[in-house]
Amino acid sequence: MTKLSLIFKAARQLGWSEIGPYLRYRIQLASGILRWRTRPVSYLEAAEDVGEIHLPLFPIPEKGKYRRLLAGDSGLLLNEADEIISRQVHLFGGEPVPLRLALGDELKHWTRHTGGQHLGEDIKLVWEPARFGWATVLGRAYLLSGDETYAASFWMYVEEFQHANPPNLGPQWASGQEVALRLMALAFSAGLIADSAYTTPERINLLRGVIAAHADRIAATLD
Repeated sequence: MTKLSLIFKAARQLGWSEIGPYLRYRIQLASGILRWRTRPVSYLEAAEDVGEIHLPLFPIPEKGKYRRLLAGDSGLLLNEADEIISRQVHLFGGEPVPLRLALGDELKHWTRHTGGQHLGEDIKLVWEPARFGWATVLGRAYLLSGDETYAASFWMYVEEFQHANPPNLGPQWASGQEVALRLMALAFSAGLIADSAYTTPERINLLRGVIAAHADRIAATLD
């Protein structure tokens, strides 16, 4: 069955209103419109379009209450956080594997990375570490213990991702959904370590650019 036949079959079964957004996305992708709308920029350039931000961006539990809530599971949380400091993360609930944020290959515009694989590897294995879900563990461990090592590691990984994945370049920008997941995890985790000595004005400004670049990428494929 040809692609065109599949489109008309889907339209009959689901209705044009359901497949219309997908068709519009595919047309914009093939025509180069999305490449033009999401041109590569620096994080500092992205930050110029937004005002100052103040952490936390989301309501954060009072430390005493939070510590009481986690009293029974504090050992598990801190053990996992210590693994992350050692660059080991649990992907999809599995055994710990090395944390990989820099892919080490030439980065093309994200529109060149929309397939299901990256260099022969399932794209989900590339995306999962960069969702930064594990960063919430570092933030919660900091909130629980006050240990600055957790905050320092968070910012080290954010800066590593920033240097290795410029806005709109590479597979980490190929999916608006993935970008949104990372944005939420980064914004929430940064709030958990807002009062850390490592959360400097310079790093908050970096986060401002990261948030802006992610939001711009999401907006490009919403309409």
